[in-house]
Amino acid sequence: MSIGGTGHLEGDVSTKSGGKIPLTLTFVKENGGWKIYSIQKSQAGLVAESGGQAIPSKTEAAKLAVDTTLSFARAVNANDLKAFYAQTAAEFQTRRAVREVQCRVSPLYRASHQFGTVEKVAPLLTSEPGVSAQGVLQVEGYFPFTESHVNFSYKYVYRFTDWKIVGINVHVKSV
Repeated sequence: MSIGGTGHLEGDVSTKSGGKIPLTLTFVKENGGWKIYSIQKSQAGLVAESGGQAIPSKTEAAKLAVDTTLSFARAVNANDLKAFYAQTAAEFQTRRAVREVQCRVSPLYRASHQFGTVEKVAPLLTSEPGVSAQGVLQVEGYFPFTESHVNFSYKYVYRFTDWKIVGINVHVKSV
């Protein structure tokens, strides 16, 4: 299957001993030719999957939330969301222009100091990470700071080799 400058191929590789290894190859079109972007091997055994990607454990989802929040915090602290916006999924960018996102998060600029220590505080997830029938991973929780909590609800889709943001809701709540 080919979509705009990318391609996707799924199949099995046969081993000399007669075994089969399921693989997914992702290609990108570059300089007039196709090049391999990624090769993924499915996990063995019974695995809950989302678009070919295993659903992250609670620990992996917490790390994903930390990474997303740090990236978002850098953008808020710089008063410029362009770099964060560039990391979001194409579906997110299609629905919202960077200027609209900038306006929606402007109230957080006053509370940007709350984001500064996100990497020092482990987030508490309020539910198990789960993937909808549409392949959307939902991660919800908060960072428990002493004066306030940074609450988050992130939605991701798996694209190529990464989970990409398709929905974000972040707010600071005094405790």
